Amino acid sequence: MIDIILFFIYVTVYTTVVSIYNFGHPVANLRYYVLFLLCILSAIVYLISKKTKNKKIFGKENLYLIVVSLVFLVFSYIKACSISMSLNLRTFVQISLFLLPTLYSFYVVNFISKKHIYAMLKIALVIIIITYFFDMQEVKHNILEFFRISNWLSIDYLHSVSFTESHNWAETFLQLFLFFFFAYHKDKNDKSLKRYCITSLIFTLLAFKRLGMLFALFICFFGKKIIEKNNFKKNHKILLTFTFVISTIFYISFMQGKIFDYNTVFSLTTGRNWILKLWEMKGYLSYGYGTSMLVIGRYLEMDLVEIYMELNIFCLIIFIYSYFNICKKNIYANIIMIYVLANMLTASSLPWQISWVIMMINISFIVNFDSISNNSIKKGYLYE
Repeated sequence: MIDIILFFIYVTVYTTVVSIYNFGHPVANLRYYVLFLLCILSAIVYLISKKTKNKKIFGKENLYLIVVSLVFLVFSYIKACSISMSLNLRTFVQISLFLLPTLYSFYVVNFISKKHIYAMLKIALVIIIITYFFDMQEVKHNILEFFRISNWLSIDYLHSVSFTESHNWAETFLQLFLFFFFAYHKDKNDKSLKRYCITSLIFTLLAFKRLGMLFALFICFFGKKIIEKNNFKKNHKILLTFTFVISTIFYISFMQGKIFDYNTVFSLTTGRNWILKLWEMKGYLSYGYGTSMLVIGRYLEMDLVEIYMELNIFCLIIFIYSYFNICKKNIYANIIMIYVLANMLTASSLPWQISWVIMMINISFIVNFDSISNNSIKKGYLYE
């Protein structure tokens, strides 16, 4: 039960500080500290638990991200030293954005029962729906405006304009939908999963992020068949890794206007080439992973581009490969990761920490579902 309470505290703190203060306010940094504390407590439980001695450990691949983080840190240090700078706190924060959710998901699939994982994510959905209506940073869809007929009539699907759009919670709704869709089709014992699946789908569509909406609809039509197919027959990780590496290199050239003119790229990327142009005007100055934000005064909004340009191609390769390695051969998990990386290429997902936490719980749960369900050492889970 303590795990549900701690996760509830994390989700509540995150949604409160983001909806009131937004991401840039110092108070909003509480979201980092709470997740860090959550991971520390999880690590302590893992290290002192005698139950791990006779219990199969799931998701060991998640721990490889510790090595990836150290590699990022080393190359950040080299980059900083090359221009006579020291490592900035931002580099550690940026690394934590992907490392902490991945480590926490390892703890979740090993120490929290399936029933309690369901409870955690059901609670998360309820809290985020409430936050969606009362978000002080996104007042266009507050509870009064939401039921105003004129607002609904103003929606322009052709030009992708809707008052229901949510910048803060779209990815989280999508990841919750992907979780409940899988759980509903794999676990027939919990009848409430269907309701949570439908509810999370509705809010994913309301949040009105184009790529997320298309992916959710794709899962609605083809997800069940994908889940039933279960695994790839051959190793796919290398092929997918280099597909994304090559795509990143091509996309950088595209964003720099080497393929189309500036205005065309601006229109196609909703202005993200302007952000890259700001950095270009600073000579692409960086002194460690994440520090381009300090140089240009805003987030780059292209995660894979940032890894490649701030660090190097080797860091990009091991980052992408490590996450496909976590997905193993599970087709559904890999398709989710393909979506996430596509979003990281053309936009960004790392700053929306809570969606990354739920995504990693989701993937770790999917990959290890059968092992968890068939685990004979049921007492191996804490707080059952």
